[in-house]
Formats: sequence, structure tokens, C-alpha cells
Amino acid sequence: MKNNYVLKFHNAKTNSEESFVCDDINGLMPDLKEFLSIDSIIVDEDCRNKGIGSKVLIEICESNNDRLIILVSEPLVFKYPGEPIDEEYTEILNRLDRFIIKNNFITINDYVGYEYKKAYVYNNELGRKIRKKIDEVQEEMQAKITEERERKNKSA
Repeated sequence: MKNNYVLKFHNAKTNSEESFVCDDINGLMPDLKEFLSIDSIIVDEDCRNKGIGSKVLIEICESNNDRLIILVSEPLVFKYPGEPIDEEYTEILNRLDRFIIKNNFITINDYVGYEYKKAYVYNNELGRKIRKKIDEVQEEMQAKITEERERKNKSA
């Protein structure tokens, strides 16, 4: 039987300059030395919407449940003769987002800040720990902004 998908993943070092995610994870959890990075899951077009991608994703995540698992999604632009138009790109990103969240991932894109792709962590103990640290950092930043704004208003 033929495989109807291609799965690419690798062990990433948090201190590498591989991506923004590596830098961000290293800043949030400096003791974490590596994580599993899912680079792509490509299911043959005629086999999509049949649960194959979910099955593969769940299998790799469950067999690595004790590790931080990062997934960065972006549309496959090679499918387009030119650059996809914004509406197409947004629609594809939104569809990927629904698929990834349905498969137990948590977004961290609000922290990483990708514009044309999205970053996620698997919703296991380490993923929740990263999301909690992100929330704490964002709360601290918001408190500093509010404090600075109030200070400026008092001096005005």
C-alpha cells in the first residue's frame, strides 16, 4: 500500500539560529536544550479530509508526549503558478489553523509574531508550560505599557 502523505520532522536545538521559534523558546525555557520540530505534513490532495493527516500527527505527538513539540504551518505556495493572492493565503492559513488546533495544538503565534505562517506547540505538559510563560511575559509587558502611559498622563 502506498503512503498517502509525507511527514518531515527533526530534533531542533533551542540555541540554534534555525528560526524565530528557537530563539523564543530558548528565551522562555533556557534549560530546555532541544525539542521536536514538525516541519511539514503533506497529504496527497485526493486523500485529504479522510483523517490521514490527523492520524499521522496524533501518532507522532503521542509517541513524543514527553517532549516539547513545535509545529509551524504555512501554505504550500508551489501549488500556485504565481504568488497566491492574500485571500487565498488567508483562507489556507485559517484552514490549517483549524486542523492543527483540532489536533491538540496551542497557538504561540501571538508571541512569535509570524505574519505569513503560524506557530504552535503541542498541548502536553511542556507545551502548556511554554504557553503559560508566554502569557506571563505578555502580562508583564502590558503592565509596563500601562504604567508608562499612566506616568506620561500624570506628567502632562
